Amino acid sequence: MEDMTAYIGTKLVQAKPATKNGEPGYTVRYADGYESWSPAQAFEDAYRSSQALDFGGALTVLKMGGTVARQGWNGRGMFLFLVNGSHFTVNREPLLSILGEGTPVDYHAHIDMKTADGTIVPWLASQTDMLATDWAVVSLTAPGVDYRTRGAAPKSFADQVADLAHEAAEETLAEMTKDGGAHG
Repeated sequence: MEDMTAYIGTKLVQAKPATKNGEPGYTVRYADGYESWSPAQAFEDAYRSSQALDFGGALTVLKMGGTVARQGWNGRGMFLFLVNGSHFTVNREPLLSILGEGTPVDYHAHIDMKTADGTIVPWLASQTDMLATDWAVVSLTAPGVDYRTRGAAPKSFADQVADLAHEAAEETLAEMTKDGGAHG
């Protein structure tokens, strides 16, 4: 047998429990609209709920332009989002006093948090955050950027996937923000 390379797949699908010939499983709809049936064990080994992600899954959502939160966060409306990197030239404070006018700056991508009081702060993951499996998709529309209107280019695969999950993400946001948050 020839050497094969191992792959790990990441895709967002919609699914509902379904029985086929008496065997439990799931009807699965993919980003391109294709539907198929999958045996329960195979499906459950390959997929997890968008409301029970590990940190890797949360990072994937952030890279798609979405927002995520831990189910256990007590603050109402708290979530994380990815700030894309950019390149600019210094022309105002506070960088003007520090680097001087006209200095080119490469601003690296990073993750920010919208806090319970509405402020935006830089965010760093704790060990607990990285090992948690209670990450949830809050939205697939990042603050100020609508994934559905990013110019006239054809939709990327990530945007197609986002279309599939948008409705469920909006329901999650509503659930997490009602009555003072998930636990509070």
